[in-house]
Amino acid sequence: MNILTIRAGLGTAALGMAAVMFTEQWLGALILLSLVYGGITFQQPTMFAVCLDIGGEYAGAVVGAMNTAAQIGSFVGSVAFGYLVDRYGS
Repeated sequence: MNILTIRAGLGTAALGMAAVMFTEQWLGALILLSLVYGGITFQQPTMFAVCLDIGGEYAGAVVGAMNTAAQIGSFVGSVAFGYLVDRYGS
């Protein structure tokens, strides 16, 4: 059941992100981005449970490493987005 939760959550988020790239209306983009956030949030309890299973006594460190990796990806993505908009104009 856990792998299905992860697949459903991240699959929904991926489809929503692909759809939002082709949306020109702000309301449609808002709805799709909300769906993306919901998909990501849907899979998080399973991800934290895996960190607890793997980490054991050091579960906090494993959760911290997971969150650090995610935030590094978010930072790199936001900087890359700025460069892409600057280079291509949209």
